[in-house]
Amino acid sequence: MEQDLTGQRLGQYEILEPISTQHPARVYRARQMILERDVALKALPLASDDTEQDGRLRRFYDEARVVARLNHQHIVPVHDFGEEHDWAFIVMEFVREGTVRDRIQTAGRDGQTLELAWTLSIATQAASALAYAHAQGVVHRDVKPGNMLLRSRDTMLLSDFGIALLADSGATPGISAEVVGTPHYMAPEQATLGAKVDARSDIYALGASLYHCVTGTFPFEATNAVELLAKQVHQPLVPPRRLVPTLPSLVEAIICKAMEKDPARRYQQASEMEADLRLAREDMRATGRYAVPAFVASSLRAPTSLPIPAGTGVRCVRCGEVSPAANHFCTRCGYDFRAQPVPLPPGVPPVRLVFANGPLARAGAGILMTAPSMRLGRGSGNDLIIEERSVSRAGHARVFTAYGGWFVEDLGSSGGTYLNEEEVTTPRELMPEDILRFGDVEARFEVVA
Repeated sequence: MEQDLTGQRLGQYEILEPISTQHPARVYRARQMILERDVALKALPLASDDTEQDGRLRRFYDEARVVARLNHQHIVPVHDFGEEHDWAFIVMEFVREGTVRDRIQTAGRDGQTLELAWTLSIATQAASALAYAHAQGVVHRDVKPGNMLLRSRDTMLLSDFGIALLADSGATPGISAEVVGTPHYMAPEQATLGAKVDARSDIYALGASLYHCVTGTFPFEATNAVELLAKQVHQPLVPPRRLVPTLPSLVEAIICKAMEKDPARRYQQASEMEADLRLAREDMRATGRYAVPAFVASSLRAPTSLPIPAGTGVRCVRCGEVSPAANHFCTRCGYDFRAQPVPLPPGVPPVRLVFANGPLARAGAGILMTAPSMRLGRGSGNDLIIEERSVSRAGHARVFTAYGGWFVEDLGSSGGTYLNEEEVTTPRELMPEDILRFGDVEARFEVVA
């Protein structure tokens, strides 16, 4: 059993008590006598005939070298490094609030998961730290909740760079000569000898950590490490909303993109994931809803329609108006009777716009959204025609469904699109009783019972 250093001194540090036994190197709370402050001291014996211990000592020195070159508000700072009495030691900031893993475990004992706004804030900080480390040529390779220390309730410090991959280490760039990391969070390529390991491997691990935070479970479970790594490589991910149906669909989208099996399909930079997490967090804090990440908005496509013959005395499925059989378009809302609406995806609620003014205001029951994507504008080429001068002719706005919700985006209109009197500059999620304005035309968004 490894020697307990409690009560001893290494340099100017008096060792008070062990605070972690999970790491190969013991971590203690110590007192820096000169500055009269508590610090975290990680110690490892210098002398050993154990080859495995020699590898740990090498990684120990690597960690000191790596963290010393990183200066970021969300990376744990190193205060000192030294050797004394056959021990090597690293001195770091003492963090009193535990780790994100501790928070997950505490919530799990109460049958709960972590509060989502807090989780998004912590994940944003971790992504920021990774973006900085990657820019310095450092790949962490062991991102997980247990390595996310909490300086305070709302401030995270990324720690444990002991197995980090350095661009200037002399090893073949990006190629892992050994399988290292924590299996529950390891990227598929990280679990494969000789595969390319780079910043995108950390992005996968952050996605897996976020999955664990929001669901309270690991992305993959197995009885041993070999089986677990095989699942990371081959088994499809269970979407987190299947475990937590109340999870916002766009948060699920961020997790699933980060955890793509193919690195080329993930976020390519941690800064991209940070931007989407920050967008989701800030929107939730300001409005209680979620903005659409750029990768989601850019992937949306307008659906096609299927031609069918017009009936006799047709009642419009969108606004209820009865038009003459000879008409190809509804006389009230401009709906094309020759087109059959594309069905809404399963689980997506039907919705309508109830206009307060303008030419569609007389449709008292409102205008149904009869397709997953509907373009609104003054010209005849739009799905919903609003013949009012403040509405752009070629296309003013679009109302569409994605990831189980409804959204609105402006199409470069001259009169602007507004959601609750705030201009829509990026796609925005819609909620019941929201007020939309297209130019001077106002409508209320409703979910159809």
